Amino acid sequence: MSQVAFILMLSVFLLTQNDQRSNRPFKYSFLYSNLPEELLLASGSSIHYRSLKFCVMQDTDFLILLADDDEDDRQFLMDAFAELPQTVSIKTFDNGVALMDALLKRDKKRPDMIFLDLFMPLMDGEECLNDIKDETRLSHIPVVIYAMVLDLEKAAMLRDKGAARYLQKSESFDALKNALTQCLSYINEDRHKKNNSAEFIIKY
Repeated sequence: MSQVAFILMLSVFLLTQNDQRSNRPFKYSFLYSNLPEELLLASGSSIHYRSLKFCVMQDTDFLILLADDDEDDRQFLMDAFAELPQTVSIKTFDNGVALMDALLKRDKKRPDMIFLDLFMPLMDGEECLNDIKDETRLSHIPVVIYAMVLDLEKAAMLRDKGAARYLQKSESFDALKNALTQCLSYINEDRHKKNNSAEFIIKY
């Protein structure tokens, strides 16, 4: 067996062991020409080999779109998502216009949830929410609005417009992870159930 084949077999073995410990399914995609049969037999996963590159892709539970003009806030949220038990794929945007352009492309996969900063230039979170709920093929997607301030009147209005949750931002990383877990749980809940204010507003 060649050295390259041995290294690839070892990689599969280690990732499979990690897969078993974490209970998270992995998809292995081998883009490597003429892989030896021993390597294909070493993995119980589906393997494809086409070119000269090896990569590993992890299945995700949720696809999330995140729009926030503040790069630090985007990173803060992404870091928190990365530590959740769920596997989450995140696409980020620095303004609402770019987000809506992506959402309106019919060939793109629709997300499981959208997170919107309430205060953004060009197009703020409330304007994005309005457009999302006006689009028949997007209106079912849960939208989470977040902001540093908690305006109860504004929050009630956003709830009436169809927002799923309202997050009040803080600097607590652990509290943010808990808040995001609560948001993701909404995806599997009854969407037709009317949210009361206690469920709708999440502080972190």
